[in-house]
Amino acid sequence: MAAFNLPAFPSFDIETDKSSAGPRWEKWVERLENLFIGLDIDDEDRKRALLLHYAGERVYDIYDAEKKQTLATYDATKKVLKDYFDPKKNIQTEIYKFRCYKQLDGQSLDEFVTELRKLSKNCKFANIDSEILTQVIQNCKSNRLRRRALREPDKTLDDILATGRALEMADSQALTMERETINKVQSTHRTAQRQPQKQNNQRNNTKATIP
Repeated sequence: MAAFNLPAFPSFDIETDKSSAGPRWEKWVERLENLFIGLDIDDEDRKRALLLHYAGERVYDIYDAEKKQTLATYDATKKVLKDYFDPKKNIQTEIYKFRCYKQLDGQSLDEFVTELRKLSKNCKFANIDSEILTQVIQNCKSNRLRRRALREPDKTLDDILATGRALEMADSQALTMERETINKVQSTHRTAQRQPQKQNNQRNNTKATIP
């Protein structure tokens, strides 16, 4: 059988931000499975072996300590590690965190919705977009967007996001114009202040040269 050169792939970083280990592990596995697709690897035993190889020694030690004697499949191995890195969440606690999250100063509407979508993952909502829309209406920074959404209750989350982006762009453009106007006024004011001083200096120089 021909030798198979394994492509480089980063191991899973356990130490960085342990509080986010669950989502990071899920993302790492998704990337690994994309590699399997690219290499046309579909044998379950090979996938399991490569998962444990690429994950790194620390992850292998965790798996070795957590596994049961009967576990030998790829999916079962993934489940052992998922349960370790992302223990079962208290749904009510997750919903509470979702409900309490408000748009931060300097945070765009898209960034706000991205964070809400992350927080909603463990809430088991029947309609995630509907729940996110409710949070946007209640906790966004823009009163104009809130009023628009309340006046048009049939609008979807995508509709409100499109409106919000347009409002953010208009606010940004208006702020830029205001700053340019202020800079022009300040520049004109400084020039006007320098003119009398320059004229006084010229008069003083003229007097000094008269015998």
